This record gives sequence, structure tokens and C-alpha cells, in this order.
Amino acid sequence: MDERDITALLVSNPVNVKYLTGFTGTFGFVLLTHRHRVFFTDSRYFERAQKETSGVKIELIKQSWPLDLKKYKIKTLGFEADSVYYSIYKDWRKKLGRMKLVPTRHIIEEVRQVKDDKEIKIIKEAVDITDSLVEDIKLKIGMTEFDLFGQIEDIMLEKYKLKPSFSVITAFGENTSMPHALPGKKKLRRGDIVLLDMGVINEGYSSDLTRTFLTGKITRKFSQVYSVVLEAQHLAIASIRPGVRFCDVDTAARKYIAKKGYQNNFGHALGHGIGLTIHELPRISGTSQGVLEKGMIFSVEPGIYIPRWGGIRIEDLVLVTDDGCEVLSKSPKKLEEYKL
Repeated sequence: MDERDITALLVSNPVNVKYLTGFTGTFGFVLLTHRHRVFFTDSRYFERAQKETSGVKIELIKQSWPLDLKKYKIKTLGFEADSVYYSIYKDWRKKLGRMKLVPTRHIIEEVRQVKDDKEIKIIKEAVDITDSLVEDIKLKIGMTEFDLFGQIEDIMLEKYKLKPSFSVITAFGENTSMPHALPGKKKLRRGDIVLLDMGVINEGYSSDLTRTFLTGKITRKFSQVYSVVLEAQHLAIASIRPGVRFCDVDTAARKYIAKKGYQNNFGHALGHGIGLTIHELPRISGTSQGVLEKGMIFSVEPGIYIPRWGGIRIEDLVLVTDDGCEVLSKSPKKLEEYKL
């Protein structure tokens, strides 16, 4: 806050509010100053806030927006620009008098990207469950993508009592060339590529895993493309350690894929941070200039996508350690025939 020359910060992003206070409701705000830590909510959530929050004074909102902040004698108020509607900003301008409003980005998110021991433990548990899901899945010739989608989400709920961290991706055949394909009525045929992308929410924290299989006999083309993706992932993981730039991790994988002639078939970033949301900082891309720190957890997910043929993506979560990284995902990814 001092670096941004603001005397107070109003946190409105629900995920950041939860991170700071433990509050899980949908309406709450945190005011941070050098002297105050205040949580604001209305009558719907006041009792809940008393049970869930810690480290903050709770104030009941008795009037309409905006909050009455006059008694805190704030000169410069930072607000989260990514979670405040323009109409609300205009209301502030009218009603907050001489208080200077300063848009900010990623103040809390930059803190969230380094996990503490408790967060790491929870995420590891989520990853272990997601690995187990791969073993639970039953593929059958003739089933649809939507059948598999339903099977996976049912297992999450019935066996593990957990919700998915995002809508499960199940794609067959040429549909796998779309990185975020939606499940549909396409039926599984012998010889089809199968791409699964899934994760669970464990105590509020997410996991993420992608595996790609081939039903039936391994073809030369599948073997060749799969080997490129797997080696690209190995090279990226080998580069991970504190102090390395995010963009250099991305480059390690992207350069190898380009060398093999597939530079136009890998369009998305190599990875993303994971925690209270499925996509958060750090962003592991060719344009990201930040550097790795111990305690960061993010995905490493290179892919090659060829229209009218299919796509292959391999995704694991990694934890940055003192001198390298720990690959958290343990689900097998060696090139082998998937046994129906």
C-alpha cells in the first residue's frame, strides 16, 4: 500500500475477502489501514461473519452503498479495479467527498500466490484425490463425452464428497484439438484420442490435472506428438527453481515444441497458479516477467492441437521448493495403450 501511495485499501473481491478473513459469504468488504482492519457486511451475513472471520472488527452496514468511511479519515483510498463496477465508482466519486480514489490491481493476489504450509497440505490432498479419480474412471466404446463427464462428476460427489473445481473437460477424437472443448454427444470409438481435464475443491482449494489417452493400438503419429508434449513438459519442470522468470519456464517448453515443428499448434500459456481459484497468479507465459518464489504452486501444461486430427495436453501441478520443485501430480503419464 505504501508503494502505491495509498493510506487505505478497500478489498471487495470475494476470494480476496475470504483469504483475508475466512468469510465464505457473497457480500462483504474489508478495509485495511495502518490502524484498522474492518469487515463490513449486512444483516444477512452478520451472524455468519461473527462465526467465520478472525482478525477483523465487524461493522454492520445499515445503509445503502457506498460504505460510510468518513470516521476513518482516509485521504487516499485504493480499491480493487478488477472487481468494482464503473457505476459504483461513479457513486463513490459523488459521495465520498475529497477522498482520493486510486484503482489498484493484484495487491492481495500477489500475496496469495505464495502458499503457506497449511495451504500446501490442503492442495496436496486435492491433487491426491484427483490422481485417484483417473483410476476410478471407466471408459467404454460407444459412451458419449457427456456420459464420461457425468461419470467423473458423480464419482467426485459420491465417493469423495467433493465438488469439481471447474466444469470437467471430456473430449474424444478430433474434438480434443479444442483446448477447452465442451462435452457433447460424440461417441467414443476404438482408436480415438481421449482428453480429460479435471480437478476437485478441497477445503476451498482447487486441483487441476490433464491426461490424454489413445484407445486401441498406439499409432505412429500419436506416439510422436505425445512424446514431444511430454518432453516439453520435462524441460519446463527441469527449469523451475526460485529466481527463475515465469517467461523462461514457458520458453523452455515452447522452444522445444517449435523445434519439432509445432510452433503454431501451442497457443495458450504454459501454466497458471492455483489455490482458492482454479486460475490465479502466477501466470506462466511468454510475457510474464515475475520470478518464481518458494511456495508457489502452478500448473505445467504444454499441448499440441491439430485441427481435424486431435490434441494432446499433459498437465501436472508443481510446488516451488528451496532449490527446485516438487511435482505434486502422480497419475501415470507414460505413453502406453489405454486398456478398455
